[in-house]
Amino acid sequence: MAILKVLQIPNPLLRNKTKPVEKVDDSVRKFMDDLKETCDDENGAGLAATQVGDTRSIIVVMCDEDNPDKCYYMANPEITWKSEEEIDSDEACLSVKGVRNTIKRHAEVKVRYLDYNNEMRSGHFKGKMSRCLQHEIDHLDGVLYIDHLSPLKRKVLMKKYNKFALTETE
Repeated sequence: MAILKVLQIPNPLLRNKTKPVEKVDDSVRKFMDDLKETCDDENGAGLAATQVGDTRSIIVVMCDEDNPDKCYYMANPEITWKSEEEIDSDEACLSVKGVRNTIKRHAEVKVRYLDYNNEMRSGHFKGKMSRCLQHEIDHLDGVLYIDHLSPLKRKVLMKKYNKFALTETE
């Protein structure tokens, strides 16, 4: 396994849309393992392939409140249903380090995906897991959580981010 470099905004690769995975084979599983190891190293709740410059539709998510040690390995995750109820949640991102903001997300989602063993699965997710999945699946479409903010909130957040990024490089 390997720790991968997590891209930071404004890297244009973060805006790429991913391509479906035909089959979860050994090479895809190795990449999934690398994503998990990278996410663990960064103390993240999830990580998408685009965040490390890969164009495959793959995410790992580790924020199941009922099963905190479980990692969901997902290829081609697709939200098939969203609840009408929305909730505000505090979000951060490994590609937008040092800042957080409140984002409105669906309270529940159903997701269909290929798992680590190339089995088609679907699940109904609530709470933090629902929010994490929506966040990571957005990455697969080249969408960052900051895109859900109003222009004014995004401008304020980007000032904070740029200040944080500057102190990180000193």
